[in-house]
Amino acid sequence: MTVSNTSSRTSAIGTNAASQEIAFSFPITATSEIVVTARVTSTGVTTNMTETTDYTVSINGDSGGTVTLVSAWATTYTIFVERVTSATQTLSPQTGGTFSAANIEESLDKITRILAEHSDKLDRCLAVPNTDATTLDMEMDNSVDRASNYLAFDANGEPTVVSAVAPDTATITAWAETLLDDATSAAARTTLGVAIGTDVQAYDADTEAIAALAKTDSNLIVGNGTTWVAESGSTLRTSIGCPAATDTPLISQIVGYDGAVVMYDNAILVYGA
Repeated sequence: MTVSNTSSRTSAIGTNAASQEIAFSFPITATSEIVVTARVTSTGVTTNMTETTDYTVSINGDSGGTVTLVSAWATTYTIFVERVTSATQTLSPQTGGTFSAANIEESLDKITRILAEHSDKLDRCLAVPNTDATTLDMEMDNSVDRASNYLAFDANGEPTVVSAVAPDTATITAWAETLLDDATSAAARTTLGVAIGTDVQAYDADTEAIAALAKTDSNLIVGNGTTWVAESGSTLRTSIGCPAATDTPLISQIVGYDGAVVMYDNAILVYGA
């Protein structure tokens, strides 16, 4: 046969129903060449399936076949079907023996399928562009040197190992780590000691209005029915109903005074600094 399909894998979303069928269009010679993997789409966690226990495979000649899942897989899963051809050679022609075109073709087809699978993997690997210098040494450090370190690239663009982040980036202190691992803004405020309602007062329009008032000598804070305002003189007297003939509230209407706060006619007056 010819091998015109360079693809070696396909995928489908779970249907939440048993016996889900997933068709594939690449050729195989044995059902054992099919590998099926389920992956949680949102997290990337994978589960390797077992033929017969988790799925069955039917071959449709040279045009592919169908994988049938035994159990139901939820729509939160993506099911991957991949061909993995064993890299073995079973053909052993004998000198002077008969020539079998079919056997030779099958061996060539197998090589082509293996090359297609390798090409698929290589296309998804990190690679340097063809325009880079051929003298670059792209071999990585050994596993002992790489352990618990970071992959970096030196001034030539060659891979190297570093034990810490680049020196021009910020150093994260132990205390900062306790803030960075907070999952919510509320948790971060608690770590910072500014929890609303516990460490600091929540926003309040009345508090903001009072804070914005001018600290003018002899001003008093009064409510005008809408917000808080600072008043003095005749404006203040009008607001609190004090007779215009005097700057002193009527003694009979003063119900309390502690040197800073006057309780006057059911209103609280605070003298400014």
